Amino acid sequence: MGESDSARTERELRALRGQIETDLELLRERVRDDLDVREFVRRRPLPVIGGAAAVGAVLVGMVARRVSSARRRRPMSDIDEVIHRLGGRVDKLKRKQRERLRESIRHEIGEVEMGPKVERTIWEAATAALVALATALAQSSVRRFFSDSPRNR
Repeated sequence: MGESDSARTERELRALRGQIETDLELLRERVRDDLDVREFVRRRPLPVIGGAAAVGAVLVGMVARRVSSARRRRPMSDIDEVIHRLGGRVDKLKRKQRERLRESIRHEIGEVEMGPKVERTIWEAATAALVALATALAQSSVRRFFSDSPRNR
């Protein structure tokens, strides 16, 4: 007659397990390829260069911001002198009000001395470059995920 039902089921299960193992191995290979930095740089050099430039611009912007805020930071005596020249009597204010006034004046002076909004421009450029890099990575991953054959690139 042929093979029994249990033998046929066992044979089919072995074949399915083998197919699953093959699919898993192909998937592992795809993940390895997608996570390989050198391979990604080789396939997509422009987004990687743009992303690196964006990260560099963000770092430069952060350092420049700290340096400029340190330069803009005025001691309380300078701010009290400005208030005094304008005819104000800071000593009559309560402590919280005095601190709020000083901080407000410090902020206003900082805005006047800051000049053009270069920092905002740098952040926008960095964001655009990072979005371009993320888009390229997503497109590549989706294209590879939905391709018919995992070997086709």
